[in-house]
Amino acid sequence: MQTHSISPLRKLVQSHSEGLISKQDYREIRTMLLDKLERQGDISDIDIDNFYTFKRLAPEVESKRTYSNSDLFIIILGLAASAALAYVLYS
Repeated sequence: MQTHSISPLRKLVQSHSEGLISKQDYREIRTMLLDKLERQGDISDIDIDNFYTFKRLAPEVESKRTYSNSDLFIIILGLAASAALAYVLYS
């Protein structure tokens, strides 16, 4: 009887499917594991634990989205056009 150990990639998939990690974290950790597999030809459970720890300790970067003046102008122009169209169609 053969015993099959669960590969680190399968453990990663299970962690994602059970909701333990987000989709973005799953993709980033999978990319790191595949890069290491390509470079060294082997990955282990220690590697996935290291990548989990790395992702957990990595600082979260918050992106602040701001609109430029041209973006705001286009948004206002679109709202005005839709209001004018609604007035014409429903009056």
